[in-house]
Amino acid sequence: MLYLDHAATTPLDPVVRAGMNERYDSEFANPSSRHALGRAARTSLEDSRRRLAAVLDTRPEQVILTGGGTEALGLALMGSAGAQPGRIAISAVEHPAVSKAAYWLRDRLAWQVDTIPVDAEGRVTPDAVAAAISSQTRIVAVMWVNNEVGTINDLTAIAAVIRQRAPRARFVVDAVQGYAKLAASAAGLCADLIAFTAHKISGPKGIGALWAKNPEALRPVFQGGGQEAGLRGGTQCAVLAWGFAEAAERIIAQRAAKVGLGAELFARLAHEVGPIHLVGAPFGP
Repeated sequence: MLYLDHAATTPLDPVVRAGMNERYDSEFANPSSRHALGRAARTSLEDSRRRLAAVLDTRPEQVILTGGGTEALGLALMGSAGAQPGRIAISAVEHPAVSKAAYWLRDRLAWQVDTIPVDAEGRVTPDAVAAAISSQTRIVAVMWVNNEVGTINDLTAIAAVIRQRAPRARFVVDAVQGYAKLAASAAGLCADLIAFTAHKISGPKGIGALWAKNPEALRPVFQGGGQEAGLRGGTQCAVLAWGFAEAAERIIAQRAAKVGLGAELFARLAHEVGPIHLVGAPFGP
């Protein structure tokens, strides 16, 4: 069997698996504990946070570790909702992690949800964003890379429209399909909140992260032991964090070799199978 459904999830990198197995014997302690094993786990956890932040060329304290991309997006949206209801704009093709959170805000807290249409290639255009938002908009959510057809949105242009039309809005980006696979900095993505996860880049399931431009502006969606700057309570796992960081760095090292593989696969399929139709945007150079 050839497994090609990497947009849904990737197999765990054997090198990452081996490294994690070794660390489960030495870094199993609670990073919040003050004894030697706990301090060692804390050191490893914070080093992994630093490595994850480096991928986005940002500060480690802006990276909040979560249980996955869905939790990161839920924290971004629900943690940005203030005490009073407002308007949230989401693209028509957002992952359920975004759309269902938006509808939860609508059904439970009386928020109004505005849908941003996409073009024939699944792209969110700046004009469509401009038409869907206003000065009353408080949150805008647009994915970086479409999880179904791979279309890449121009976040810089979209952010410029948001800053002009809805200057008080927080811009939330689902970067789950793009993190480490595409070169970009947090500043370059022009967002206020960016969600990413490990299992899309040959890392372990059960861990993701949210980058926050201003973490102090977020509210926790549940209370706990105060971990992750008070935004995500619960005992942290240094080994999962290491696997996440290691997978990200390994994907970056392999990135250049993978350029053009999609276009090559499509061309070969067209040659061997016959006429086929590409759904989504054409392959880049």
